[in-house]
Amino acid sequence: MISENQQQRRISQILRQLGRAYLERHQFSEAFEKFQQLAELEPENPETLMDLAMAAIGLKDISDEAQAIYHKALHLNPESEALKVGLATLFMQQEVQTDFSVDICEQALKFSPPNSPKLHEFLSTCYESRGAAEKARVHRTLLLLNQKRPDEIYQYFEDLWLNGHFETAMELLQNSHNGALENSDLYAALTQAYQLLQSKATSSDSQTVNLLLSACDTLQPGASFLNLHQYMLLKAAIPEKIEEPRPEHTDDTDEYQFILEEIPLDEVFKSLSEDITPDPQEVPPFCLQKDLLDKLNRADGTGTPSLEEIESRKAYFCLQLSLE
Repeated sequence: MISENQQQRRISQILRQLGRAYLERHQFSEAFEKFQQLAELEPENPETLMDLAMAAIGLKDISDEAQAIYHKALHLNPESEALKVGLATLFMQQEVQTDFSVDICEQALKFSPPNSPKLHEFLSTCYESRGAAEKARVHRTLLLLNQKRPDEIYQYFEDLWLNGHFETAMELLQNSHNGALENSDLYAALTQAYQLLQSKATSSDSQTVNLLLSACDTLQPGASFLNLHQYMLLKAAIPEKIEEPRPEHTDDTDEYQFILEEIPLDEVFKSLSEDITPDPQEVPPFCLQKDLLDKLNRADGTGTPSLEEIESRKAYFCLQLSLE
């Protein structure tokens, strides 16, 4: 004889199988009905509430009843990517602008879903309607990054740099998802360079210096005026001297060995000459002709362009910086 518990488990199993079969066929109304019956039998089962919420999402249900289901499903499945992305998509499509919908969309973006650009656009609209101009601007920029329009992206970042919004630039670089921004290291280096030059300082931080040097190595100044502009900015922000650590000396030196008559004087001088610590590494001062103009020799043999030919505002700005 089948016990009551066994009978209930069997009913639950049948309801789940039927609901999922309907869900796979996109028969969301039938799936919702089966999962709702199942939820009455096991109201705290995370799997059941997840299935019920997904069926409600398929129905594009944004009623109060559905909202209660979504809240409970998220409470029982707080790390579910499918649930968060599904809800974010539903709220975006139905233009649901509530605190709950905005929060879900923000969480969904952490998974970098394929519809990230549309979610950024939706969130920028939500924040604008709420008067949160800064958050709206961030999402408009992230939308731009996801659309991968290099010229527009660079122009946007350059406006931030020239207006001193360096923290905003770094925040955008940190928040870009899945490599949406190509050459992010170069953008980070340029952000540091603009900030240093605006404060008329150079950095002694080894990490920053290495970032600037690495970015210089990736550029070809002769390829374009933009590359020239970027190269000169980075070069102007690199300190002229990079200090190298000096090796520590022990008390047991050759001089003491000589005093004790353990080694001849010639050996002392020889050892001293070998152990002399070189001066701090000298970085040659920036030379406009050697470092830039010579690299701009034209392939057609017409020679090196004169300064008068370099008419771009950016290049001229950098030339002034490097020659100060």
